[in-house]
This record gives sequence, C-alpha cells and structure tokens, in this order.
Amino acid sequence: MTASSADIQFTKTAENTSAGGVNSGVLITSTKHNLLPAITDAERIAGGSRIKKYCIFNNHATDAYTLPGAWLVPATGVTDEIGLGYDDGDDDDSTQGNMTAFGANAVVACISDAADTRTVTVTGLDASGDPQTEAIVLTGAVEKLGLLTFSVVYAAKVSATGAQTVTLKQGSGGTTRGTIGPTFKNCWLWLAANSQGAAIMLANLAAQTAYCFWWQQTWAAGVAGQRPDTSTLYAIDN
Repeated sequence: MTASSADIQFTKTAENTSAGGVNSGVLITSTKHNLLPAITDAERIAGGSRIKKYCIFNNHATDAYTLPGAWLVPATGVTDEIGLGYDDGDDDDSTQGNMTAFGANAVVACISDAADTRTVTVTGLDASGDPQTEAIVLTGAVEKLGLLTFSVVYAAKVSATGAQTVTLKQGSGGTTRGTIGPTFKNCWLWLAANSQGAAIMLANLAAQTAYCFWWQQTWAAGVAGQRPDTSTLYAIDN
C-alpha cells in the first residue's frame, strides 16, 4: 500500500508562527485562513506582501506518499508564489528565494568562493519533467559540474552552514541561477504554481517526514476595490 491524501497533514513551522525553521507538528485544520489570514481592509487599501513557511507532512506510519506535488488556488486580486524549502532549522530566512529559472536543459555547476568540501543537494526535474535530486561535492573555488541534466531546479541545500558563498550556475561557466551565502543553508526558486498542472513535483514523501514550502503573497493598493480572500494550498498524489 501507499499513503493517500487522507494521511497528509498541513503543519506550521517552529519559528514565530511559520516564519521558518523545522516542522513544528502544529496542525492546520483548514488550509484556508489558517495558513494566511484574510487580508484586512486596511491592508487591502495600503497594498502589501507577506511570506510564510509551511509543511506538508505524511502521517502514515509506514508508507510513502507517491510522487506528491504542491500547488495553489490563487485568490482574487493577489499574486501567489511558492518555493521549495526544507525541514531544517537553518531554513529560516525568506530572502533566500533568490534563484532564477533555467533557460534551457543543463547540468548544474557549483562553485564556492573559498576552501569548501561541503555537499550541495540540488532538487528539481529532469529533461522529461520527472523529479530528481543530485548531490554535488564542492571543491572550493574550482567549479564542480553535476552529472544530471535539469530542466527545472527548485532549490539547493548545502550540508552545513559555513563562512563561504556557494554559487549555482546553469552549466559550466553559465549564468548564475542562485547563491547560498555565509550562514545560510539553501536557496530556492519562486514559482507561480497556480494550477495542478503547474505543481511543484517531488519524489516520494517517506512516512513521518515533511516537505516544506515558502509561500509569498503580494497585492497592489486598492486591489480593484476588493478584499482578496486567502489562497488555498494543495498537495496532490499522482
């Protein structure tokens, strides 16, 4: 057997009411208003933005949730984006959503700005659109190429924080697509995953583990005279 949608729980992260960090285990009983509260009239008039981090947890005792995805039903009058985070206490800074999308299929090139032997784990999709991850061991300021071709890179994570800056590029000597700075653990790509077909697709989610997501919502002042309702986050099983 495999886990089903009945086994999936939405939970908050530990820091300051979902400002980042690890899965807190605090359940969200509804994905509407309990993730992002309704925008007040004052906020609607002024315009604004907010970022939170949440977890999708597989509560099945033994079985994996097969090839899950995450996507949003956007609210009227707002722009919603999500990015792949990690169930890690060091994933607690929303400014690390600094990645830009690959312009073509390519291997990932990683380079540090100093002596560095940490491992960078890259998560994304292969050329066929299937989920894949790759571990690339850094060799300091020497560019290190991965072996796998990516069509999309969702996020990258170093094995430990450090004093160095790690740069991810699209292919050897290619365009910089993201950076992991000193004291940071990861970086990610913001995506308008506003339909099931545009979902962030990931490998099987093991029992009693979580995928984490950053959620960014912005809206213009006045938003066409409406009060935007809260968007809804979904997990799917393919």
